[in-house]
Amino acid sequence: MRLLELILALTIAACTIRLAGLERAASTQWIRGMQLLLAAMLVAQLLVEGWRWQMFPAYAAALLVAAIPSLPGLSAQGLFWSAAASVALLAMSVVSCLLLPFVAPQSAHGPYAVGVTTVAVNVSRPLDVGADELKAAPLVWLWYPAEAPARGERFATLLRQRISARLRALAPAPAAPDAPVVRNATKFPVVIYFDGWPEDKIQNIALILELASRGLAVATVQYPARLPGTSDASDAQMRAQLARQMTAYSSDAAFERSVQLDHSRAQTHARDAIAVLEALSKLDADTGSRFARRLDTQRAGTIGFSYGGAIAAEASHLDPRIRAVINMDGRHWGQSLQQGVQRPYMFICEELAMPTAADLTSADPTIRYEAILDQVDYSQLAANLQARGGIRVAIAGTAHMNFTDVALRSPLRRFSGGGSIDARRAQEIIQAYVVEFFSRYLSSTQPRLLDSPWPKFPEARVQIWSSPEESK
Repeated sequence: MRLLELILALTIAACTIRLAGLERAASTQWIRGMQLLLAAMLVAQLLVEGWRWQMFPAYAAALLVAAIPSLPGLSAQGLFWSAAASVALLAMSVVSCLLLPFVAPQSAHGPYAVGVTTVAVNVSRPLDVGADELKAAPLVWLWYPAEAPARGERFATLLRQRISARLRALAPAPAAPDAPVVRNATKFPVVIYFDGWPEDKIQNIALILELASRGLAVATVQYPARLPGTSDASDAQMRAQLARQMTAYSSDAAFERSVQLDHSRAQTHARDAIAVLEALSKLDADTGSRFARRLDTQRAGTIGFSYGGAIAAEASHLDPRIRAVINMDGRHWGQSLQQGVQRPYMFICEELAMPTAADLTSADPTIRYEAILDQVDYSQLAANLQARGGIRVAIAGTAHMNFTDVALRSPLRRFSGGGSIDARRAQEIIQAYVVEFFSRYLSSTQPRLLDSPWPKFPEARVQIWSSPEESK
């Protein structure tokens, strides 16, 4: 809870307890003082911190406590139950503030405002991963450096965002739809982002906005939660069936089948990344487009979280225009598992520990097969980094969801999925390394290897391997 919210809650609780013990002949002066105090605290909290839906029950509790003494003919029993109702309402707000997700809008640090628009992408199917694969074409959003809105328009936008942020669990992305492209800039290097399984959402809005505000055009790829022409029920059934097949650990044969599906899916969606590059190249060549001669698809990067990290790595094998790759806490599939990444590569992750012998021989098939996957992936990653070069950044205290915005949603790890590190601190470290990596390899004409660990981020353990070309 924020400071004034906490003070307001304590004030309501104290007044409720005091009121519950009052007789009907209580001091009118004390009652008026209590009512004034509650009114002052309520107004101060609303004006200074702003309202949010989690506090609505507390506001109702404050009004109830202030109104109870003025109710005519209220018995001692009625007074007790009114006070109990106030306490219950207050408890609802406290629990909501602590447990339910709420993320205040964060401003990017780059010099540009951010615009966002959709991009039509043509992908060819059928897929070679079997009839159970989802056949939806991706939905692609392009986040780009934009002209700053006029002063009046900026105020209206901020007002809409503030109201929307208070009503929703998650704040809206502070990007202007179809805003004019910034005029005083060179071409924007392109970055393609893939999210984690099942890739139907975007869980790294803050990072995407940061990159776009610093002069990169970021294309985010997501797959619709519901396929065109299908019902919610049939689509959910299809997805559930695919998920079961991709994590089917009932036998060695089922495990091998799930591994092959993972390889095929990563390779298929990696081809979608190339389709996105082609679509952006057409926008850049179209003289009637707002992005004419503004998108540098010859200097492209890929980045992904979890399963999306595997897609980002795999896409680098398909097109030489992809010059830099970041995998955020994901495994590797396809060629990137066996051969590594042949581009400047950063693997940023939680602290990795090789599976134990107990894990590898566990009677629980999920533990056993997951341990086998980790052992193969971690071993291959280490060998590939030594052979091909690259950077591994392991951040102490992080968990898997710290590499998304999800960890910001609640201070309790059970609800956020984050690790012991402060979620905002983790975001600061991740953004700093991602921005620096892409700045060096996409925005610079003479890229240089990332330096040794930065003293301002002691939580990050950085290992750097030179590529064969850089070692010459």
